[in-house]
Amino acid sequence: PMFIVGIAFYPRPTLAQEAPDPVEIRKPVPASQLPPLKLPEIPGERKQPKENQERPSIPTPPPPRPLPKGPLLVRKNLKLDGTQHFKLFYDGTPIGWSKYRITGEMKLGDTDAVILSSQGELKVGFGEVTPSKFTSRLMLDRQSLRPAYYKCAQETGKKLFDVECVYSESLIAQTNRNDDKRTVHFHNFEGQSPQLVFNNLWGHLDTFPEHYWIMVRSAIKGGKVKSYDPILRGEGDVIVYEPKDHTFHWDGRDVKAKLYDVSDINGVLLAHVVVSASTLELLEVEEVGSGLKIVKAKPGVENRLADTPGVNLTPARVVESNVVFPDSEQLTALEAEVEIDLRGGQLADHRIAGYRQYFTGELVEGLMKGRVFVRSVPRQVPFDTLYPLDDEIPENLQADLQPGPGIEMEFPPLAIKARELAWKSPTTFEASKRLNDYVFDLDEGVALPSARFTIETGVGNSESKALLMVAMGRAIGLPSRKISGIAFRDENWVPHHWAELWLGESIGWTPFDPSTGEAGRIGAAHIALLDSGDVQSIDIKVTDYAPRATQKVDYIARELQWSVGEKRTYGVYRDGKKIGSEIASVRDIEVIDGQELYRFSARSEITDKGEPQITTAQQLLTPQALPRQIILEHQASGKNQVKTYNFTEDTVVIRPGKPGEEVYEGNPGREHPFAKGTYFTDSKLLVHWALMAGQIPLEEGSEKDFALHTFFPEGQTQKEFLLDVGDKEEVSLKPAFGIDNRKADNSGEKTEDKTESDSSSEQKPSDATTNNTDKEPSTENKTEEDSLEKLLKAAENETQTQTQTQTATQLISDSGIEFWLNDRSQIIKIEIPDQGLELILEKVETSLE
Repeated sequence: PMFIVGIAFYPRPTLAQEAPDPVEIRKPVPASQLPPLKLPEIPGERKQPKENQERPSIPTPPPPRPLPKGPLLVRKNLKLDGTQHFKLFYDGTPIGWSKYRITGEMKLGDTDAVILSSQGELKVGFGEVTPSKFTSRLMLDRQSLRPAYYKCAQETGKKLFDVECVYSESLIAQTNRNDDKRTVHFHNFEGQSPQLVFNNLWGHLDTFPEHYWIMVRSAIKGGKVKSYDPILRGEGDVIVYEPKDHTFHWDGRDVKAKLYDVSDINGVLLAHVVVSASTLELLEVEEVGSGLKIVKAKPGVENRLADTPGVNLTPARVVESNVVFPDSEQLTALEAEVEIDLRGGQLADHRIAGYRQYFTGELVEGLMKGRVFVRSVPRQVPFDTLYPLDDEIPENLQADLQPGPGIEMEFPPLAIKARELAWKSPTTFEASKRLNDYVFDLDEGVALPSARFTIETGVGNSESKALLMVAMGRAIGLPSRKISGIAFRDENWVPHHWAELWLGESIGWTPFDPSTGEAGRIGAAHIALLDSGDVQSIDIKVTDYAPRATQKVDYIARELQWSVGEKRTYGVYRDGKKIGSEIASVRDIEVIDGQELYRFSARSEITDKGEPQITTAQQLLTPQALPRQIILEHQASGKNQVKTYNFTEDTVVIRPGKPGEEVYEGNPGREHPFAKGTYFTDSKLLVHWALMAGQIPLEEGSEKDFALHTFFPEGQTQKEFLLDVGDKEEVSLKPAFGIDNRKADNSGEKTEDKTESDSSSEQKPSDATTNNTDKEPSTENKTEEDSLEKLLKAAENETQTQTQTQTATQLISDSGIEFWLNDRSQIIKIEIPDQGLELILEKVETSLE
């Protein structure tokens, strides 16, 4: 949202000897007076749109498919004609191969089983594409097709991961080996043993084609197939729908086939499986929304794909944002055009207290394309429900208290840790926040989608951290669920996961993000897709947003305390040794768009640690020293970097180069949130701090502490900077070169004003060195570079120094920086102790031309 402001005319800055006007401190605009966010009404909420308003077309989710009628019919007695070969594609690009065959039989007592062996290779990765090789052995009962034994090994580079599952009548004993780490897991089941679904790191349901083949043979007329995922170490139901007649093109001819749709228990479509109508031989698998397709191939496919480069998944899943949010957790509103490939997609609308989102556009199988609106505001309801939760948990939330795939809440170390963290928490929110803080502190890295894996290894990605948060929440009796989608992180949009916990009847569902640390509220840079968040590719463009902070912050509405024509020269010192100088001046006044702006120039030339650095800034400032445009140029190590910062009411647009240059005119730049009333500061130009701190009023009766908001160009961040006004004291400045041309006696009283030429002529040198310094030729007709060169040469001679004492007021900041401000609002000294830096005023020149 943009503010429309009236044009204001400000008087010119006062000269140094004139008394300043009374100071006005601007306060933030109350939230009730801020313009409304530009978001359309949500149908059914507040009032309906008027008849002449365009109604958003919110798509209606498709009705759930009716579940297939039982009983399950199994196509028994596995038979294969030699080895079955397959080619694997990702979005149409070959990424690997797979093959399987029956390698043996076993008949012993009641056991009548076949052994199915497979091999494969995948070439995918994030950033670096490293081949992953797979081998597996699966023992199946010949009649029921239920597994009895399974072992799989995945080798990626030098890393080895293998899984071994041994099935009994009611138990699966699983052993995982990850390089030198070994873990054992036991899974209990009732009735027939579950089918195998191996969700490896690169697949989203399964990249072993033989598992699809067995699944549809287990329900040839459709039905609900109980399955077990060794990676998630959990059991679930997969729905195989009644087949449809299909034609498959193979080797130049049409083959009569059957097409099976496969979904999860919630009806989210997972895959299409095509088999021969006569033999049920597997022909093709397409995983919906994942980009993965498995297609029957001829022998020798592994040789034909030996040189395929594979696919780097990063460009599709890590997308640079057209708007960068330094504090994305502060966003209250977001509007964006999106196109997302994902598994499912019908759950784009989501509403809980304090967060609501809806989507308009197109929702089709595996694709979400349209516009999304997100609004996240601070909660008004107090988080005061007592812990442990005494409220009766509704029946529809009971499932959110149970273990599930990847949510191993009954794993003893996990359950014990959760109860230990929540113990003696006064409220359900405090208990949840302690869990969130614990998970947030775990290392971030590659992980399996498993709460148990994350608590065992201490490493998690956003999904595994969200699963751990959910598992721990359920372990302490709070209904919890994982939310999937995309989020803004590190200047990019990426697939992301977080959690929501039900904190009681009066509070309801409350978001927690254990990857960012947000608790009780998440910023609007979270786009929720619920359980449909298996995101494969992202295309997003932000079209509107609103930061949480008010559009204005506290600032000092005081006229610029740096007179037009006044040029100051500061010496820069590190640990007492001069390393350079900075020259800055207010040159003139311009009227731009009806507003008076002051042209401020600054130049720094230092040699620090052997490396010369030159930084210049050309700035347009308001009469309160607030930025409107800044051209910042930095030269170091033979490189020259130029950026232009254009400030509006609530944004700053950063563009390379400067106006008139091709690189500037051809680049629209990036837009960042920016609050009016914020000062510009740059670590390479300390005079920016002098410009800002010089605005602090010292009149009797003025406030003694000031909150100044500063913008740091290095990270495009804003920070509140507190300055406390201390007492007057005598400040010793060494070396000094005609500082301010005004002296104060030991009592702190001012001497009679003199012009610059008078005080220069009457100044009495203390020795020959000082006399030489005073007799330097006038710099009036010299360039700033010449002045800097002479100052640097003078500083190299340690004898060319003089000590001068001035009475100044100390300003103490909360960041450790200390300032000394004289009675003419000139910063005569700045100290940055943690860096050993000092900025000392050495010369003031005035030109009224």
